[in-house]
Amino acid sequence: MMGTALRTSAAILALLLVAAPAARAHGGGLDRYGCHHNRIEGGYHCHRGPLAGRAFATAGAARRAEWLVDTLDASPDRTVHLGGTRVDVIDGDTVDLDGRRVRLKGIDAPEMAQACTGPAGTYPCGVQARQELIRLINAGGGVTCDAAEFDDYGRYLGVCRDAGGHDLNAAMVDAGWAMAYRHYTDAYVPQEEQAREGHRGIWAGTFTAPWAWRHAHTP
Repeated sequence: MMGTALRTSAAILALLLVAAPAARAHGGGLDRYGCHHNRIEGGYHCHRGPLAGRAFATAGAARRAEWLVDTLDASPDRTVHLGGTRVDVIDGDTVDLDGRRVRLKGIDAPEMAQACTGPAGTYPCGVQARQELIRLINAGGGVTCDAAEFDDYGRYLGVCRDAGGHDLNAAMVDAGWAMAYRHYTDAYVPQEEQAREGHRGIWAGTFTAPWAWRHAHTP
């Protein structure tokens, strides 16, 4: 019996010795928001409070998300309807409506620094995608977005529409200046297939998928 007890104690001690460095590396104590930095994987994640179980790119992103949680909770259908007198198009899949940042849900457009290859050679496809979103918003008489969630950067995730109610997320994919973000949803796969078959936008040449480009260019 004593031998068994000694072996059990040794096994427990070994587990504690292995776990202790990992626990120290994971991060220090929680801040007043119930969150801390993850020293192993990077980023910032939360264990308590309204953001418990969520991970974010930065502490600032978590602060923005905490405000979004309160906003969504206050909405009867947990959907925030966003519009604005000042509309800034950040890139091909992100808009800012009176200071409220919205990521167009279900699509992924080339990054602003990204280049693609077309019939005439290399061109800034990220810049071109942004120009297409600006064109669609102006042609449609404005933009409003419905959002029911947020991403790891503290941005609303939503479906945006022009003044006539046309889905701008779908329009960007159909024009070939954004891809369906299949990792999250298949909602815009039909539009992507049509754009590819029609050689529209980035499909007129060769390109790297935006998510792969980010992965290759993120330190």
